[in-house]
Amino acid sequence: MYNFLSDCRTIEELASKIYQQLAGNPSLEKEVRKTFQKLSNEERSHAQHLDLVLQAPAKEVEMVASVSRDKITDAKMLAEQLFYMVDRGGLNEEKALKMAVQMEEQFIKVHVHNSLHFYNKDVAKLFDKLRIEDQDHIDALNDCLKWWRRRSKANSSSPVPE
Repeated sequence: MYNFLSDCRTIEELASKIYQQLAGNPSLEKEVRKTFQKLSNEERSHAQHLDLVLQAPAKEVEMVASVSRDKITDAKMLAEQLFYMVDRGGLNEEKALKMAVQMEEQFIKVHVHNSLHFYNKDVAKLFDKLRIEDQDHIDALNDCLKWWRRRSKANSSSPVPE
């Protein structure tokens, strides 16, 4: 049980690191970096919430035995792949934002599944809250992607100085 929660925490921390690294990339637009910084802070907060759950006695955080490890494994593998890509650098705004949306969509699958399988209602509510916040992350990333596309389109249609 604690291994499962620890993996969830690890994923949140890894997401925070991915967003922090993207936020620090000077080749990305300032507005995009601000979005990534906000998400980094929120993912760090998610990890802290899971830290608190990990401190509770096992009896307090029991879950239905049917929780599927494949969802958490898939999310962890995707986050690790994205971290590797971000660490290598060379991502433009569009690619970074699309990758982040993909990662958040995978996290939602984990959180939805887990909110249904914890006996402790407070822990189930936490996973539901994380799901809602991840949907907010997707919305923020999509809004930022739309902004970036409009900006790119406007910049590419500007006359080129001679």
